Amino acid sequence: MTFCMVSGGGRHSTPAMRVGGLTLAIAMLASAGCATGGDAWPDTVDRNTSSPVGTDASSTFASGHEGAGMTGGTSPAASASVVPGLTIIKPNEPAAADLMDGRSLGSADAPVKLDVWEDFQCPGCGVLAREMEPRLVNQYVRQGKLRITFHDFAFLGEESFTAATAARCAGEQGKFWSYKEYLFANQSGENKGTYNRTLFDGIARELGLNLDTFGACLSDGKARQEVVAETAQGDAVPVKQTPTVVVNGTIIDSLSYSAITSAIDAAISSN
Repeated sequence: MTFCMVSGGGRHSTPAMRVGGLTLAIAMLASAGCATGGDAWPDTVDRNTSSPVGTDASSTFASGHEGAGMTGGTSPAASASVVPGLTIIKPNEPAAADLMDGRSLGSADAPVKLDVWEDFQCPGCGVLAREMEPRLVNQYVRQGKLRITFHDFAFLGEESFTAATAARCAGEQGKFWSYKEYLFANQSGENKGTYNRTLFDGIARELGLNLDTFGACLSDGKARQEVVAETAQGDAVPVKQTPTVVVNGTIIDSLSYSAITSAIDAAISSN
């Protein structure tokens, strides 16, 4: 599995770009593929040193396979719908509508708040959304113990911004979370043209959005400005990689599923 590092000269990078006062590296990663099996995410690159971390078996990001937790084989088979010139993959395990609350999932009164900073093109974010998130929903969100909130940290290129903008426009019609799930289900590499207007409109149709309203939102610039602003806010967290996971205000350095659930359990016990 590959993380997307924010800055510090990851394995492959191009000159940084300025977004809302925040300097962000446009990381060009060697592979957009995900590790097969296990719930640990190996071979990350430290933001400041550019050196690989977590490559030994005892590390947080070790490449060992801890069961089948994050393998694609544990999820239901993907289904798809076809629109002219495009096949849209549907989310395997979409969240229940009654759990959705804007850009959050779960009760506002939940004792534990999990904030996730993600880029729609980041492969690690895709695994978190497709494989980990449904498990967290079943284990904690449905029981009223956890509230998950999505935050934009768009830095991998123009498609990161357009995808995040489209999701916000869907949110204006009450469909942010569903649209987010569709975007991650259709993730395919970085800056390869996957996130385009045809896909955005196709997902909008799937979700029954008003296309005129959706299109006007994409064009007026307001939603994109919100993406830029929230991305800039991430520097204060600080977001050094995507995904960055924060449990009740504390960044979780180890992003295995067991580490995240341990942090959630500890937060529940302390309440």
